[in-house]
Amino acid sequence: MIKVAGVLLRQNGKYLLQHRNDGHGVFEAGKYAVWGGVVDENESYIAAAIRELEEETGVILKTDDLKEIAIIRDEVIPILSETKQKREFYIYLADINESIDVLCLEGQGIVSVNSLDDVHLDKLTTSLTELRDSIG
Repeated sequence: MIKVAGVLLRQNGKYLLQHRNDGHGVFEAGKYAVWGGVVDENESYIAAAIRELEEETGVILKTDDLKEIAIIRDEVIPILSETKQKREFYIYLADINESIDVLCLEGQGIVSVNSLDDVHLDKLTTSLTELRDSIG
């Protein structure tokens, strides 16, 4: 099973999404995603979410700053594989202060939207598509 953790950032009432890189070797390339990645061995989901967020945006949060909003259990075809694998994806929401600078250290850039409903479905990763109905 692939274990993944991510953070949906909200700043000043807007969601800040990662515009994923295009190209070979990038899962759901070119789409808008939460900030996150694979959980390391012996790492908790929330610790992975905090680590990935810092690596990808420079934003440093504590456990108390995150609220679990979804656990997505599905099957995906990972990069460089031809067979589906089970995935468990914990997604957390973090409301951050307007004074915090969010950098794009991974991906093509940051997309700011009022609502996930403002983004066409074909632009969202699978996980954000599933979240769209529950958070708008």
